[in-house]
Amino acid sequence: MLPSRLYCYVCRLAVVVASIGGLNRYASTAEADTLKTLYWEASQLESVRRAPDEQGGAVRQALKDLRKAADDSLNSSPFSVVDKSITPPSGDKHDYLSYSRYWWPNPKTVNGLPYVRRDGQVNHALLEKGDRVAIGRFCDDFETLAIAAYVFGDDRYSKRAAELLRTWFLDAKTRMNPNLNFSQGVPGVADGRAPGVLDTRHFIRVLDGVALLDSRGELTEGELSELRTWFSEFLNWLLTSELGQNERRAANNHGAWFAAQAGRIALFIGETEVARSLVAETRDQRIASSIAADGSQPEELERTNSLHYSLFSLSAMAVLARLGEEVDIDLWRYEAPTGASLARALNYAAPFVAEQDKWRQTNIDRFEMSDQQSQLFYLAASRLADRRYLDYLHRSPKRYHGRHFTPLLFLESNR
Repeated sequence: MLPSRLYCYVCRLAVVVASIGGLNRYASTAEADTLKTLYWEASQLESVRRAPDEQGGAVRQALKDLRKAADDSLNSSPFSVVDKSITPPSGDKHDYLSYSRYWWPNPKTVNGLPYVRRDGQVNHALLEKGDRVAIGRFCDDFETLAIAAYVFGDDRYSKRAAELLRTWFLDAKTRMNPNLNFSQGVPGVADGRAPGVLDTRHFIRVLDGVALLDSRGELTEGELSELRTWFSEFLNWLLTSELGQNERRAANNHGAWFAAQAGRIALFIGETEVARSLVAETRDQRIASSIAADGSQPEELERTNSLHYSLFSLSAMAVLARLGEEVDIDLWRYEAPTGASLARALNYAAPFVAEQDKWRQTNIDRFEMSDQQSQLFYLAASRLADRRYLDYLHRSPKRYHGRHFTPLLFLESNR
């Protein structure tokens, strides 16, 4: 059940949406020299932009990766939900549509329905239908271009990033409707399911990218107002829809990612108290319910790729901890009465990225570190003042594929 203060928020949301055009411009432009990213570390981005030649080897390599990726992104077409070949049950191609990755045709029925779940076995043919690939590519390209525009000061990148943003969110002919009613559906089971909220977790980095574009004056006040309206409506869907509420109650990584993206969106539209309540809920309920006293995450250990999902859940918690820094709630050092804490959960799982043969839980696939997963280790080393996390990261197998921007976005350590 939604906390009363979130109900109050929902009740007044219509007023927020109606009056959004009169809101002040996003905080990043209130002061010309202030960059207002909330997940990425503004101080690191500013340092890289001001003095790229004075950076260490990891940053210099990341800058090379960024330049190449940004140049490649200049040549891609804008992405839109209306480009999919399948029409959602609503009959409106503006509605986002995706299918769950671990479901397969039923071998016991003639028509293959209802599909059956095989955890850890990806059905690529099903995954590629709908909008899931498009939203991933949009978020990746937009992030790349926004960072490159800020760091290199290149208008080509900022203009292209703005075009991608307008196509996905603002243009009446191509925009996504602000709902996930048909996300992660399963043939013969459901048109849409609560886990589909995961599909938009990358909007967290999109909104930090918006802050970078705004700092360059690439978006008009009208466009920023329209964008806030879109995210106000989307947050309303997250908080009030049956699918959104079910995802919020999830005890595993799904619930954490719900809170992370809802909190980031709330801060973007100026609803600080909503963000604070979501972070407080994580402190008061989610940490104790999802993390055991020894640091294990029982829900994630049940998965066939338990190491990946243990870290995937903690990546969401790290986003929430960063948001907590904005609303004066310290999740990094909080310990629940049960003894559960982020630090214990990190210490339970993180060492095994470098020594996977010693991980005693089920792990059918070898874990390989992605760029986004590496951000958890940077933040843990910095906020917990423990460089062991960087050692684990450096010794882990990687799948960066020429895309490791984390050194540009996060301080390696505060020590």
